[in-house]
Amino acid sequence: MKKVCKFLGGLLISLMLVLGVGVSSAWAESNVGINSNTAVHLDFQVRIPQILYLHIGDVGATIDQVSFNVTDVPENQPTVTGNITPDIDVGAIVANSAGIILSADSSTVMVGSNTGTNMPFSTISCTGSGGFNAVSDLAFDGTASQTIWQSTGRGLKSGTLTFTYTNSYNYPPDTYNGQVIYTLSSP
Repeated sequence: MKKVCKFLGGLLISLMLVLGVGVSSAWAESNVGINSNTAVHLDFQVRIPQILYLHIGDVGATIDQVSFNVTDVPENQPTVTGNITPDIDVGAIVANSAGIILSADSSTVMVGSNTGTNMPFSTISCTGSGGFNAVSDLAFDGTASQTIWQSTGRGLKSGTLTFTYTNSYNYPPDTYNGQVIYTLSSP
């Protein structure tokens, strides 16, 4: 029976070569049992690369916008909380003790749409909740890679971020717009 299988296998390979079908050099293990049990082995390989997942805000293709409604002078309204508290999810499949760092690039200033006046992001701070409760009243520092949060190992962390504007007499009335870019990294 094994000779017949080898002949049919050789015939099949020859036919595949004639038809131009690619042939792998690896052979699967086979065995034939007549009136008895037979067993073969099959090897498995699962390759899991390092995976980092970052989600901030609502699900969808748009970028969420945090707005601050300043309604009074700094003495009466020293801080103004943003209109939304975006959800934040961080997932990581990394080595056991690998570090995970969430950083923010706030190096581009906010610009007044009418006056063109620049306002630094250092006027805005954030506080985290849930898996990000270690983030507490952290002001943006205006750099390209400020560490916002860090952890080690694998897993999923979820929470929210609350943003606060520090009211000031330093900026004229206007609508100031800018964007902070968040990056999740692991060495």
